[in-house]
Formats: sequence, structure tokens, C-alpha cells
Amino acid sequence: MVQKISGSDAVLKVLEDWGIKHLYGLPGGSFDSSMNAIHNQKKQNQIYPSSS
Repeated sequence: MVQKISGSDAVLKVLEDWGIKHLYGLPGGSFDSSMNAIHNQKKQNQIYPSSS
């Protein structure tokens, strides 16, 4: 059986496979599910929130 994962978790997996180590973005709004996926990962990611 195939394990179901969220779209945000799938995106993070692809970014990890591509060797992406740094993410830039504005937390909140539509990016919330991605921030939750990042927080839930066991590995340490570096996140640089943009300032307004």
C-alpha cells in the first residue's frame, strides 16, 4: 500500500532530493502548511523568513 503524505511534505522531499538546504519565504497564510511540514521534519533545516 502506498503511504499518503501531504503536498507540503512531498514538496520538501523533492527539495531535499535536489540538495536544497536553505528556504526563503514569508511565514503565514498559504505558506502555513509548508511551515508546519518543515517544523515536523526530524532533520534540521535553516529557514530565513523575509522581512516586510
